[in-house]
Amino acid sequence: LERHGTTEDRWVASGVLTVACMADGDAADEKRLARLADLVNRTTEGPQDTGRLEIASALASLRLGEPNEAIATARGVIDGADSAAQVLLAKYVLTLASGRSEEPDAARRAFEDARQYDSDAPRASRIGAWQSRVFADTLRREAESLLEGNEPES
Repeated sequence: LERHGTTEDRWVASGVLTVACMADGDAADEKRLARLADLVNRTTEGPQDTGRLEIASALASLRLGEPNEAIATARGVIDGADSAAQVLLAKYVLTLASGRSEEPDAARRAFEDARQYDSDAPRASRIGAWQSRVFADTLRREAESLLEGNEPES
């Protein structure tokens, strides 16, 4: 956030936002996250890989205390994603957002759905890039911790 938090490029903002949302932050970081999320959501022009932008937006909504917004965005990605990696990430975001919106049964169903989805296809066809695999594993661990009532591992 310190180095790239002032970018005006929505694709750079999407990457920075996704990585920043994987770590805990303070109130000052929330302002930067909100600015990057606004940039990601502001324009619809550009490459058609909008699933990545929507996942970044859902993560930002989750981290900024707006789980219902994250749920709506994650469901949109699941319904229209271009890749299996995007669907998997969105399913874990949906798990976390449901858990944070006081819907434990919906969170458990979303988590089981994500785990099943993750195990149904060969790894190579599920996750195209190592970054997506790292993000999915990080979100999965956080979802497991949320559902078990523990603090997520760093």
